[in-house]
Parts: sequence; structure tokens; C-alpha cells
Amino acid sequence: MEHKEVWKELNEVMTMTGIYVKFDNPSIGRSLRNPVDHQYREAILIRPITAGFYGKFNVHWSRTQLPLTPCWATTVHKVQGITLSHAVIDIDSKVFTSGMSYVALSRVTNIHGLAITAFNHTKLTASEAVISEMSRLCGTH
Repeated sequence: MEHKEVWKELNEVMTMTGIYVKFDNPSIGRSLRNPVDHQYREAILIRPITAGFYGKFNVHWSRTQLPLTPCWATTVHKVQGITLSHAVIDIDSKVFTSGMSYVALSRVTNIHGLAITAFNHTKLTASEAVISEMSRLCGTH
């Protein structure tokens, strides 16, 4: 992911008026791009937002910030044994062993926190040992 800050002089003070973000996956944010802005045609302009609220003694407070959320990436092997409230998971050609998809999907505590960006149903497999043991336990062998 690349970014480029946008600054503007307001009342002799340089103020950030936005940030252009270019994602590694070109399909992300396609509908939000400005087709006229040729310099950053593959990026999305994210502008600051201001939220206001009242504190004690009816004092008004406001905060201006870029609506960005920090995130991180990891491998399926690294997430074994941890629990996540949210995850974005690719189940594609990088799944190379049975059970790998299960490990990735089972880390998320709630289906509402799960997003699957790439899905290949042939990668959802069980090992032959598990299938054999389940058959034995169910008496269907």
C-alpha cells in the first residue's frame, strides 16, 4: 500500500487536507476513485472528518482525523491458537494442505467479523486420516 499526503495552506498554516492511498489490489476502492485526477488515478483520496461532542459544563469539543484503521497481516501458521474478532481471509491457490482453510476460518469468533476475499472451493479439504477416523467413530466404514 502506498500513500501521498495532500497539504494546503490555510491562514498561513500548512494543513493536511487528505491523503491518497493506493492499495496493492487494484479492485479495492475502484468506485471511489476520481477518473479526472490523472496524477493519482489508481489511488483513493481520503479526507479528514471532524466529530464533535459536548463535555462537562456544556463545553464543545471536536476532533479531526483521517478515517483510517491500522491493520496487519499474518500467515495461517502464525494465527494458530489465537482468537480474532475480525479477519479478512483468502482461500485460494496459497492453501497447500488439508485443514489449512479450517484453521484460518476458525480463528474468527463471529461470522459477522469474517470477510473472504478469494474463494476456491477445491481448497476446502479434510485429511484422509480425519475422514477415516470420522467413519470409524460413526460406524460407517
